[in-house]
Amino acid sequence: MKNLKIQDSDMLKKTEKSLDDLFIDCLVTFDLTNFNNFQRILDNSPSLITHRFSDSNNLSLYGKSILESLLNSPLKTEDEVSKFAALLIDRGSNLINLHGLSAIHYAAKHDYPTVIHQILLKDVTLLTQDFEGWTPIHFAIANSAPNSINTLFEYSKSSNINIDQNIRVTLDDEEVVTLSLQDFAESYQHRLLSNTAHILELIRENHNFHSAQNNQTSGFLSQILAASNFISEHQEEKDNQRKFGNR
Repeated sequence: MKNLKIQDSDMLKKTEKSLDDLFIDCLVTFDLTNFNNFQRILDNSPSLITHRFSDSNNLSLYGKSILESLLNSPLKTEDEVSKFAALLIDRGSNLINLHGLSAIHYAAKHDYPTVIHQILLKDVTLLTQDFEGWTPIHFAIANSAPNSINTLFEYSKSSNINIDQNIRVTLDDEEVVTLSLQDFAESYQHRLLSNTAHILELIRENHNFHSAQNNQTSGFLSQILAASNFISEHQEEKDNQRKFGNR
């Protein structure tokens, strides 16, 4: 009987799935009809949320999280991606990969504005950089993702965070140059095609908006400083009157 129990225990261990196996199971369920199965797998194995595929023999998945794999899945509609992504993001899956890329970079790259919105609700900054200094707007422009570009600029204005950041780029001859966002966009005109003029206009509008905001803030601060100086001078005058009155 003891030997039988040991054998049964060994059999159970052999049939237990590894996190990599469950990872594959999740990939198979990336379809709206299988969403409940996907959720059930995550409920039973919550560590999958932060797991990176560990089998180095599978180079297409090695080092990736489930969310990264989802955002890079071909032939998926935004409705499909956003529903699965919402669940993963809500449970804390916004890992940075081996290249410094996080979910918002991939969402910007593949033109998923709904997913960008979901990620930003988790206090992720618009200025999140990868290891080469690229922010989400750089990925959106470089991959001609018009919906991502519009969404990022809208958030830039509503949050008053200027995403027009310079970036250092290494050219083919290994020369390192610093490009403004407009210079960066112009260097990708061959990909942007008919959207180039619209994107450059958005960049100019964004620049003008934040310049105006900065000027308004500077003017407001100047008013506060002037009022503060007036109060200080007035208080000093009253103090002097008291001193002379006491004499």
